[in-house]
Amino acid sequence: FQASILNTQLDPLAGQIDRRMDSCAHLDRRFAELPFLFTLKEDPRITRNSYHLYLLGLHEEMLKGISRKTFLRAVQAEGAPITPGYIPAYDFPCLSGDYVRKCIGRDMDLKPDTPVAERIGYHDGCWIYHSTLLGSRKDMDDIADAVIKVWEHLDELREV
Repeated sequence: FQASILNTQLDPLAGQIDRRMDSCAHLDRRFAELPFLFTLKEDPRITRNSYHLYLLGLHEEMLKGISRKTFLRAVQAEGAPITPGYIPAYDFPCLSGDYVRKCIGRDMDLKPDTPVAERIGYHDGCWIYHSTLLGSRKDMDDIADAVIKVWEHLDELREV
């Protein structure tokens, strides 16, 4: 039963991948003009990407004292569905704290020295979900315009 339902989802898949690739390429072009954002570099060996997530990052230090969390809340208030990315896996609640002590009777010290993971997980990393990337060119422009609007009004955001 599950296979038959999933099988019907294969028909539109190629077109959806094409749509997401086009959306991401457009976002790459729009975000390239913004000095406080960075996107993943394209690998020329990859000719097709299904874009489960569109990953981008903020140079949080360029936000004039505004945190990623505050910046993204403002972008979301403008209607752009950009969210923070994952925290590092070793900080997931299922791997630390009371839950682990209850399950195994002691704490686990899994935290390696990973400054890049820390920076991306708590300060720089953001993403847009794959379903959003199926939107129109106008939808992608609306997302980019929302990010630009918040960037241009950082001083007002600080006053809130």
